[in-house]
Amino acid sequence: MTKKRRAKRSLAWLNVVFWSAAVFVWGMIFSRGAGERRAAEPRSDPLYVTGSRRPPPAPTEIEEEPRRRRLPASELPVICIIVDDFGPAWDKDLIAGFLNLSIEITVSVIPGYPTSTQVARRAAESGREVFVHLPMEPEESVALKERDMIHIRDDAAGIRRTLDRALTDIPMAVGINNHMGSKATSNRPLMDRLAAEVRRRGLCFVDSRTIHRSTALRAMLTAGVPAIGRDLFLDVKPDSASVVEQLYALASIARRRGWAVGIGHVKWNTLAAIQTVFPQLETENYRFVSAGRLINEIVGEVEPETALSSEP
Repeated sequence: MTKKRRAKRSLAWLNVVFWSAAVFVWGMIFSRGAGERRAAEPRSDPLYVTGSRRPPPAPTEIEEEPRRRRLPASELPVICIIVDDFGPAWDKDLIAGFLNLSIEITVSVIPGYPTSTQVARRAAESGREVFVHLPMEPEESVALKERDMIHIRDDAAGIRRTLDRALTDIPMAVGINNHMGSKATSNRPLMDRLAAEVRRRGLCFVDSRTIHRSTALRAMLTAGVPAIGRDLFLDVKPDSASVVEQLYALASIARRRGWAVGIGHVKWNTLAAIQTVFPQLETENYRFVSAGRLINEIVGEVEPETALSSEP
């Protein structure tokens, strides 16, 4: 190889090294700037969960809830975990991880997605209880445009059509819990119309409590729908350590009241935290049940117009 050719090759390698280094440095600067911009912006997770930029409300004061909705002290404390957002979330390994848990959970599926029926069927075939994670209108506009959403403008016929579509996708559902809904659930006339339709179909209901002034649980019980409300969201802070803390907080509620309801989402960190914590809680004699089973145990049959006083 001539001296001139060796010089050209050396120059070419220097160019490669120079531009590689330049791209690396530029990428570091850009990503840092983007990270700073993201840090200055409102978090997206609470908006997704509640349909509001406010964080999810704290649970109702436990000590003030009626005695008839407590479990006897002699019974093991009960934990119910509902996992939301199946349907749009479609990672086969992640879904399999939740479906293969050795504890009882409720799988809540958003209707209207290409995979909604498939994942609901897989959950049912694996022995999991299935809910419809029914989209309801949030306080703030969000990018999510769900096919089946309950809006405050909906009359009884509109609600019926929405539920017909949702249950066509997820016919094995035994209950409903709301996806977002901070605006819808605070509208009592709308919740009364929804409750009448839920009762007509023989379903149960869990109020996700995405806003302090939710009227959904009161409307359901008044209409005679077996219903309860969630206590904690498990993964508003998505890191596994925070989810572990929330799971132990949920266990504390269950220990004091006899039962507790936590809602998580189809996320790897949530799955990892559940897998880490539940063996310990089982050794401490906690019992894990589905939402429908818990509702049957602590609420049972509810007569219309007589349940108003049972809501705290």
